[in-house]
Amino acid sequence: MQTRKSHSKSRNGCETCKRRRVKCDEQGPPCANCVIRKTPCNYIRSIDMRHLAAPPQATTSSSAGSSPGSASASASTSASASGLTSASTSTLESTSVPSAESSSLRLLELELMHRWSTSTYKSVCSIASEEHLLKVTVPRDALKHPYLLDCVFAFAALDLAVASPEPADQASYARAGLDYHDRALRGFHAELGNIAPENHLPIFIVSTLLLPLNIARPQLVPAGGDRPRISARDSVLALFDLMACTALVATTTWDLLEAGPVQTRAWINQDVPVHLLDAGTKAAVARLHALNDGHRRDGPEAAAHESYQTKILHLEGCFARDIEASVKGSCLAWVGLTRGDFAEKFRRAEPLALIIMMHWGVLVENLGREAWWANQAGRNLVMELSGELQKLGFDSLPVWQESISWTRQQVGLPPLV
Repeated sequence: MQTRKSHSKSRNGCETCKRRRVKCDEQGPPCANCVIRKTPCNYIRSIDMRHLAAPPQATTSSSAGSSPGSASASASTSASASGLTSASTSTLESTSVPSAESSSLRLLELELMHRWSTSTYKSVCSIASEEHLLKVTVPRDALKHPYLLDCVFAFAALDLAVASPEPADQASYARAGLDYHDRALRGFHAELGNIAPENHLPIFIVSTLLLPLNIARPQLVPAGGDRPRISARDSVLALFDLMACTALVATTTWDLLEAGPVQTRAWINQDVPVHLLDAGTKAAVARLHALNDGHRRDGPEAAAHESYQTKILHLEGCFARDIEASVKGSCLAWVGLTRGDFAEKFRRAEPLALIIMMHWGVLVENLGREAWWANQAGRNLVMELSGELQKLGFDSLPVWQESISWTRQQVGLPPLV
């Protein structure tokens, strides 16, 4: 019979970890587990036994009116009686050893960087040839650019929030991710006015990573927390604003980007096999054109008709690109092509802009089958916008009703009643 190996068991962990029956790192309070979960961290034993085992520290200062010798003797006597004196506590705190809280934060950020480099980066890798850029170059450059580091941590934390089976862990990682996202956004906006050859790549990368982060954010705001819920429509409006920043960075640094590791030409040179679209998608696009043709084609309405027609054609191209999927996430690029006047129409909740965005939501939902950050985002957008159109009475109009029903069916929603 194989004998069981003996092992040492520590009873010095915090009470929270003991109740959860998980291993405590005993570095607190707070310990790493309690930092991640944002739970109270309490230790019953007020004396750290490791400090008792350490050799006594020399006193660096004495109280007024006492000689160095008497102060040292007093400290030694007190250490023997109580385990740790205020003088030795000061000495320990003045060393280069990180505090328990900073150690726990370092453990969390080490976990987040590991998650990014082994898993998270894959969810934002649109082209296979950019894998080295995201897996190696981004973490390396993040060490020199705090806003990029915060962006990486935000993405990894939200990834862990989605992957964690425990609701408490989901909420803890989500809170950390949203905090890092806020910091990354502030740092990014502060850096936008200082674009230069030496920082153009991290600025551009952050501008592109903020787009999927913005899509993921509404799904990960903890319910009942101190952050307000974000509507799907408001999230899209924020996406238009972020895409304007991405376009600014891209146009400012295009020559540098083309000479670097970003595969700009892969986006431009994609095939658009419209002839391969299935009958249902072709019919959906035809309905959008029919709804747009309801605009007058002369006078002030002519410009609106032409603008909508262009957006519908670009949307059809996105559906076609998804057939071969040589570049993942081409629907995000569509937002860059439709900002400006269309964004304003969507902001004003013009019905045709809403129904077009519902079809874009179908593309986002399809993307969500490959990328966790888009999961349910398209469905939520279609559900919210179809509700708005129903309130306006458009669900009872024949062509409108067919368009609404098709988009809801594509994202797994039942027909409106």
